[in-house]
Amino acid sequence: MLANQKVQLIPSLASVKRNCSLLVIASLSNWTNMSFIDDNLRCFPPDAWKCLVLGNALRSDYPTSRCDVSVHPHTRWGEILHINSLRIREYDCERIMLVLDDVNLQSLNVTKLVHFAEQMKADMVSPKVLGATHKWMYDTNAVQLFNIRNSNRTATSPPTSQPPPELPPPSLSPSPPPPLSPPSPHSTALRLSNTRQLWKAHVLDTLYIELYATLFNSRLAWRGFENLLAIIRPGYGWGYDHCMGRHVKQFIDASQNVLHLGHRSLEGPGSQIEYKAILAEAQFIMTACDSAVAGIA
Repeated sequence: MLANQKVQLIPSLASVKRNCSLLVIASLSNWTNMSFIDDNLRCFPPDAWKCLVLGNALRSDYPTSRCDVSVHPHTRWGEILHINSLRIREYDCERIMLVLDDVNLQSLNVTKLVHFAEQMKADMVSPKVLGATHKWMYDTNAVQLFNIRNSNRTATSPPTSQPPPELPPPSLSPSPPPPLSPPSPHSTALRLSNTRQLWKAHVLDTLYIELYATLFNSRLAWRGFENLLAIIRPGYGWGYDHCMGRHVKQFIDASQNVLHLGHRSLEGPGSQIEYKAILAEAQFIMTACDSAVAGIA
């Protein structure tokens, strides 16, 4: 491929059926393990699931025989999703499964996940995610408590002011949490997992599905997510999940596990700038959250 080429391998969508299901994988880079992508695709029967792969790198092994492919070099995953918002809308699918490129679905039974979502009347569901940031995404007991809390909610209703006693309550401190400060300029590396620990202090008021392998089971849920994607660039991906957790009904399927394998460092001279950009994006999204998803029902 030419160095500056933008690839659009998407055929006409005129024949796409209404009420379809769409798998979106975002976003493949030069470091993506394509064997994981191939294995993940086997979880989605081609006769039941359309597929769109988003990439930020020019590589020759995109699964073009199975999926439509859209490549925009040097984009973040939130940004490339926004770029493709109109294309995704044109599929006109009732449900969308968003899978990040560093997630191994292992032997996920997607039909079972859909049935779980329908049974719970959920807007969004996820399997348990080993390697997720928050305990309620992978610990069976915490998952059960997460589901109990959300079973009392209706779609687009705000979370209850206080969670059940078994769950960690919101901070009772009268003052806001301390500001998220950048690392010392003498730091040589800052792992994103450690950065997320600082972010946790700012999100204790809401439990939410982290976006690793997420089934959007209603059009309103994807519409709200689409609105969030539009409000900021470049789209590192922080803050979207927390905002969605405030506004739509979510559950986690404790009977199924997937594995998050992503783990990268912020290193070098640019780490200070990227660190600040990530936190600024998350904080901006939280400020704009309610207005961004207002009126989606």
